[in-house]
Amino acid sequence: MGTEVANAPPARVLLGFTGGTRSSVTAVLLKTQGHEVLGAFIDYANTPWDSHCRRDLRKDVEGRAQALGVPLVIVTVASLFEALVADPALHDILNGRMPQTCLNCHSRVLIPALAKIADDHGISSLATGHRASLHRGELLRGSGTEDQADWLAFLPRKILERLQLPLGTFSSQQIERLAKEIEGGEVAASSSPRNTCELSGSEWLSWTNTRTPTEMSASGPICHRGSTSLAEHRGIFEFPVGSTIRVDRGLIQDPRAITSELLVAVSHEKASHTLKILFESETAREEVIVERLNWLEPRPSRASPALEVEVSTTGLHSHSRVSSRGKLLLHLEGRATLVLRAPRPRLLTGAALVFHEGNRIIATGWVG
Repeated sequence: MGTEVANAPPARVLLGFTGGTRSSVTAVLLKTQGHEVLGAFIDYANTPWDSHCRRDLRKDVEGRAQALGVPLVIVTVASLFEALVADPALHDILNGRMPQTCLNCHSRVLIPALAKIADDHGISSLATGHRASLHRGELLRGSGTEDQADWLAFLPRKILERLQLPLGTFSSQQIERLAKEIEGGEVAASSSPRNTCELSGSEWLSWTNTRTPTEMSASGPICHRGSTSLAEHRGIFEFPVGSTIRVDRGLIQDPRAITSELLVAVSHEKASHTLKILFESETAREEVIVERLNWLEPRPSRASPALEVEVSTTGLHSHSRVSSRGKLLLHLEGRATLVLRAPRPRLLTGAALVFHEGNRIIATGWVG
C-alpha cells in the first residue's frame, strides 16, 4: 500500500504543509533523507474556515515554508468543499443522519487535493504529518490518543498507496524534541496555526444558515421521549443527529436529569419540526446495520461470514478512540450486521465505523 519513508529512496515528494510543528518537522525529516520536497497548503477561502484567523495563517505558512527552504504551492478548494462536504452535510441533516463534515473534508477534499497537486507537478509520492503507519501494505493504528489512522482509512486505496507517513511511529514527546533540535528550536517556537480541519460550532452555524433549505430553518420543539416541549430550536441545522443538547433538565421526568449525563439529538420529525433527544446511555445499541462496507484488504470468504472485529467510531466533529469488540455478519456486497459484545452509545445513523484486528485496519463502513 504505502512505503515507509525510512526505506524510500530519494525522490520528489509532495508534502501537505500547514506551517505547524508536525508538518515542519516532517519537511525537515524528508529533506534530511535526501527527498526534494514541495509543500502544498490547502486554502479554504470562501468556506466556513475563511476567517480573519485563516487569512493571517496563509501569511504565516508562507513564512514558515520560506524559512525551511520548502517551495510552496497554495490551492483553494471552495468548490470542492461545497460539493463534497457542505452539500452532503446539509443532505444528511435534513434526512436525520449524523453529518461527517470533518471526515468528509479530510478524505474527500484535503488529501485528494494534495494528490491532484502532486499529479499536476509530476510527483508520485505524497507525505503528511499524520500519526499513523503504513507497513508492508497494511494501515496500522498507533497506540496514542492522537493516532489518526482511522481518518486515513476512508481514503481511496489509490491515494493510500502513494502515502508516506514519516511521523507515524513518533510519540508527541519525540516530535517536540525533534522540533526543538531543528534550527535551534525555531520550529518549536513558531506560532501554532489552526488545524486545517478545525471548525467552531458558531462558524459552521453561521455558514450553513445562509445555505439552509426552508424546511431546515423552521423552529420547533425539543422533546425527550413523550415529554412536552423542553425548549424551542431555531432550525434542525442547529442540532444535527449526534450533537449535544442543553435544555432545562428540571422539565425532564427522568432520574438521569439530575446527573451530568449528556443529552444527544437522535432524530427529528419533518412534519412537526420536533427534535427528539435522549440521554447518552439511552442511545446505546448492541446491534446495527453496516452500510457501504469497504475492505482495505481482500474481503473474507463467504464461508466465514462471522468475522471477529474491533470497531471504533467517528462522530460529529470528533473521533472516538474507545474500541468495542463484536462480530461482523456479512450479507450482500457492501452490507453487514455488527453485533457487539456489549451495548455502545452514539451508534447513530450516519456514524462512521472503522474495523480493525489489533492495530491493523481492515475495513470501514457507516451505521445504517
